[in-house]
Parts: sequence; structure tokens; C-alpha cells
Amino acid sequence: PDGTEGLFLYGGTREKGRGTETLADLWRLDLTTFLWERIPDKGVPPGLVSGVGVGVAGRSALLFGGVTDEPVGGGKTKPRFNAEVSEFNMDTRTWTKPVPAAGKGAGPSTRRNAQCTVIGTDLLVMGGLREEGGDKEREVTLDDLWALDVASIADGAL
Repeated sequence: PDGTEGLFLYGGTREKGRGTETLADLWRLDLTTFLWERIPDKGVPPGLVSGVGVGVAGRSALLFGGVTDEPVGGGKTKPRFNAEVSEFNMDTRTWTKPVPAAGKGAGPSTRRNAQCTVIGTDLLVMGGLREEGGDKEREVTLDDLWALDVASIADGAL
């Protein structure tokens, strides 16, 4: 094995004290030895995030969306949802953040827990959750479907 196969795990949350902590680390579980390996940051990783959707295209893992806890004072936090795409190249172990190509139109709204898969050259993003409503936020389940063309990632654009 060359260290590119296995189960990859990025970010998430864990209990810390009376609250939670959002993580930004990448791990690989070797499915032969069942040993975990921490993969150092290289390139531009997604940062502190949980609830990302993941699709695999060739030798790249594409992470979409997620949420991070943003401090608002008094020890409290507010969720900040995003609609960013990050790419992890399993061969070079490098992170990049592809940018939308000009004129490609709007993309999915910010969300966490979207279901993602790659079919052909499209990263399909389905559903997820987001919060709406200002001070009295409520969780909204999304049921939309988006296709992002991953064939253009090689030139740094989606």
C-alpha cells in the first residue's frame, strides 16, 4: 500500500467541557493494519468545519459546505454555514480551493450535512440543513439537487 488508500476523516466536532469544539484535522485509517495516521496540512485546507458533504472523483476527494461555530461574545457561538468546495488530492496529499468559473451561474446555498456523490464529471449535491429566521433560528431541511462540473477543476475553476 502506498498510503493513498483507506478511510479518510476530516474535521467534525467533539465534546469539550460544557460545549463542543470544531476540528480541522485530516486522518487516514489504513484498512489493512487498522492504524490511524494524522495527515499534515499541505496547501489550503477547509479550516474548522463539520457536517461537510464528500464526493470522490478519481484520486480527489471533494468536500462541500459544512458549518463552523463562530464566537458571538459571552462564551456563546453562532453557527456559520458555508457553500465552499475544497479538493484533497490523495496522491500529493495537498488541499486546494477551486474557485467558480466566471459566468457559470449560482451554486447551492450554504448548508451542512448535504449528501454528495460524483457521477461522470458532476459532483451532485443533494439536500442538507441550514438555519433561518434571525434571532429565533429554526433548522430547515433542504431538498434541492445541484450538479457541479468537476472536469474543470484541473484548471482551478468549477
